[in-house]
Amino acid sequence: EDNVCNMDVRDPCVDLAHCDEENDVCLDCVEDEECADEFFCNGAEVCENNVCNLDVPDPCIDRDHCDEKTGRCLQCLVDSECSDGIWCNGLETCDQVENVCVTQITCEKGMMCQEENQRCEQCFEDEDCEDDPGPCRKWVCHVDFFCLSVTDDDQDGDSCDDGEYCNGVETCLTGVCDGPDPCVDPEHCDEEAEVCLECIADEECVDKFFCNGAELCEDNVCNLDVPDACIDDDHCDEENDECLECIADGECDDGLFCTGAETCVDNGCVAGQDPCVEGERCDEDNDVCVQPCVRDPVWICDGDVDGDGQVNPVDSGLVQASFGSTDEQDLCSYDIDCDGQINPVDSGIVQSLFGRCDAPRSECP
Repeated sequence: EDNVCNMDVRDPCVDLAHCDEENDVCLDCVEDEECADEFFCNGAEVCENNVCNLDVPDPCIDRDHCDEKTGRCLQCLVDSECSDGIWCNGLETCDQVENVCVTQITCEKGMMCQEENQRCEQCFEDEDCEDDPGPCRKWVCHVDFFCLSVTDDDQDGDSCDDGEYCNGVETCLTGVCDGPDPCVDPEHCDEEAEVCLECIADEECVDKFFCNGAELCEDNVCNLDVPDACIDDDHCDEENDECLECIADGECDDGLFCTGAETCVDNGCVAGQDPCVEGERCDEDNDVCVQPCVRDPVWICDGDVDGDGQVNPVDSGLVQASFGSTDEQDLCSYDIDCDGQINPVDSGIVQSLFGRCDAPRSECP
């Protein structure tokens, strides 16, 4: 330009990667992605020898089975495109929403399918019956094509297990799995724990003896370690099943003197009798009988008790009536303060109520 070489010119190709220096040409493409025309149904364009090849197979079997919008091939348009000609694997249909083949189950679960006659049955031969027929039994396919559990005589005498503990260890006999009960009766069998119970009631633990106590059934086990029925063996009558109240007089003592001496009669305590004779007073504190106080009649009071201006036997009689003697001539003082003694204190009490009262002039024995 203007007789000057201009070296700052544009590259002949879109970029250096697309320029073939050796052949002095620009390359149409170097990767498949450069050839894509953004249409799905005309196939996936490829870059071959640096030239875009647009003559590629369609992705679907035909344009009718190609969905340009979703970019996918439709499996079917009508039911006939889905059928595989096999009856037992179900009836194939074309889902008109998703355009995919779906299969409807021909036979229900547990049923066998026979392709030749296009029928569903539980069985067609004995081997088709696969479930466990139960102990001592076997399956046969009935003529009406259902499984039938029948006695398997070949298993007679063989050990079997019905899954239950309380009916014992079983063996097969004419199609029945049975055995002797492991426990004395069904009530004494614990199916969950698989053990026999020693007892279910206290009565089952009784050992026929009275004196060693009443045995108990605790947590289905007999508890023999129970208290004796009586305080000791000597006080237990095994023959009559009873405890003896006593075997000696000393066991009946109530600790009181005034109730008398208790005794043991025929192994029963008998109450004692009053230890004092008539007229005596029982002193519990000192464990003695106290004799009544008897004195010679004396005058002990000279107070005018009845207020008639005279001191005479009438006054003493009033004192007697309130404090003591039944003998009208006995003017002895009385144990008024109940301290077990007849002394001036008693006379003082009489004096305070009825006037002057002298202490007795004779002593009580």
